[in-house]
Amino acid sequence: MNEAFAVKFSSVLAALTSDLRFYYKPDDTLIPPQIVETMLPSKDRTYQEGQDIPLVRWAIYEGAFEARRPAPFSVMLTGGIYTPGTIIDGTRDITALAMALGKIVDNRSFPPYRLNTPVGFTIGSPEPGSEGLQPHPYYWLTMQLQFLVP
Repeated sequence: MNEAFAVKFSSVLAALTSDLRFYYKPDDTLIPPQIVETMLPSKDRTYQEGQDIPLVRWAIYEGAFEARRPAPFSVMLTGGIYTPGTIIDGTRDITALAMALGKIVDNRSFPPYRLNTPVGFTIGSPEPGSEGLQPHPYYWLTMQLQFLVP
């Protein structure tokens, strides 16, 4: 839970998603997801709808402190895309993003931390009775990652 971790984690996420391209509404192009730590900046008057999508946003959201050693912590990761296509197109795209990000379990070393597995994920709404539903044309996923000190 330090600057070295943040740099490495962001670079790993960028590498995992570098081959993916999703629709970018402001200029009607396909781009890789932008990697965002903690949160996007506030929307000002120059904001264009969809300019923050596609994205992979991550934030450290809980942990513990221990004397004289690194302590465990958790990261919440959110992926978001927009599709000008059908619901099936959006479902396939968000699933592709989830599969790419899921490969994080293939190399779990983030010295001095180690990613704990399995890594849980949710695609779409987690609300009871609405599981998996998406706010078409936007699609979302979340992953919960725990980092431990071996």
